[in-house]
Amino acid sequence: MKANNILNNREGVLILGEYINALGIARALGKHKIPVLVYDEHPYPICRYSRYCRRLKTNSLRDKDVLSFFMDKLKEGYTIIPTDEKWVCFLSKNKEILKSKFDVLVPEWNIVEYCYNKKLSYEVAKNTGIPIPILYGIKDDIQFPVFVRPCISYKNNSKMPRGYKVNNREELLKRYNEMSSIVGEENVLIQEIIGGGAKNNYSFASYFKEGRFYGKFCSRKIKQYPSDFGTGCVVEPINDEDIKKQLGDYAFKFLKEIGFYGISEMEFMYDERDGQFKFIEINPRIWMQHRLASELGVDFLEIFFKGKISGEQHNSDVIWIDEVGLVRVMVEEIIKGGFNLRDYVDILKRRKIYGALSMSDPVPAFAQVKNVIRYIMWRERRG
Repeated sequence: MKANNILNNREGVLILGEYINALGIARALGKHKIPVLVYDEHPYPICRYSRYCRRLKTNSLRDKDVLSFFMDKLKEGYTIIPTDEKWVCFLSKNKEILKSKFDVLVPEWNIVEYCYNKKLSYEVAKNTGIPIPILYGIKDDIQFPVFVRPCISYKNNSKMPRGYKVNNREELLKRYNEMSSIVGEENVLIQEIIGGGAKNNYSFASYFKEGRFYGKFCSRKIKQYPSDFGTGCVVEPINDEDIKKQLGDYAFKFLKEIGFYGISEMEFMYDERDGQFKFIEINPRIWMQHRLASELGVDFLEIFFKGKISGEQHNSDVIWIDEVGLVRVMVEEIIKGGFNLRDYVDILKRRKIYGALSMSDPVPAFAQVKNVIRYIMWRERRG
C-alpha cells in the first residue's frame, strides 16, 4: 500500500501521547512510510524511541500554549490523533480552531462530554436501555463493597485518582470526602462492584460514522493491572457471534444517541448474577490494544484514512500482551496469594502480539525496561 493512498495527500500524522497505544499507531503508519510526529511529556515514554516517528519537543503543555504552537508552527494538513483523555479533551474543545488547518480524530466537545463524564455516560446508557451497574447516593442504603471513583479523568490538566474499593461506611465516608476535595462532590460516583475480575470485562471497539459501523471489534481481558480494577495487559478476541452482536447493539444505541462519529471503545462487565452485560465506560479514542484488531482484519486507522468499511473480525486464538503490565500483575498475584501457574502456562502457549517488543523496532522495548527500573527506584525513594 502506497503512502499517498492511505494519507490522501495529507502532510503526516501527529500523535498526542507517548505510551503503548501511541507506539502501535506510529508503527502501523511508519511501515507505510507515513511521516509521524509524537508530542507529549509522559513520565514513562516509549513511543519517542520508535524508528517510525520523530519527537516534537514542547516547552509547555498548557492548553493555550499548545494551541498556539500547533497553529503557528505546525504545517497545515497534519492528522492529529489523541491517545488519552487529556488530549481528547484538548482537541475536542479546540476543534473549531484546529480543523481550519488539520484533520482531528475526535468529535466536538458537545459529543465527547457524554463520553468523558461518566455520570452523563450512565444517563445515556440508561435512557437507551443499556444495563448499567447500580449507582448509589452517599445517604443510600448501600450494599458493600462498592467502588468510589471520580466521574472525570482529568481536571485542570491533572490526572484524577482511579478510585477505591471500600468495604464499609467508615471507609466510604473517608474516600468520598477525599475524592470530593479533589474533584468536587458532584463529580464523585459510588458504584456497585460486578464480580468476576478481568475475564468478565469485555470491550467493543468501533469506527462509527453517519449512523453505521465502518469497523467493529470485540475482545475481553484475561489479565489486568491492577488486578481488581485496571487496564488490560493480556487481551483476547471474542469469537462468539452472539456476544459480538449484543455488545454491538448496545454500542450502536449509545453512539447514535449522542451523535458520535469516529473511533471509540466501550467497556462492559458481564454480571454472572443476572446474565447481563453492563456498561462501564466509553473511551472516545484509539485504545491501548488496537493492534490486536488490525491483526484480525479490522484496521481502524486504515478505515479513517481511506474511508472504507472494514471486513469482518477474523476468528483467532492470538492474544495481545503488555509485557510490563503482565509482570506487574504476576507479582501482585504472588504477593496477594492469587497466583495460578496454569493461567500463565496457557498464556505462553498461545500466539502473541506484544505491546512494546518488536524485532524490527527494538529500542522502545529497551526504553520500557529503563522505565521499569526508574519506577522501582522512585517507589523505593518514596518509602
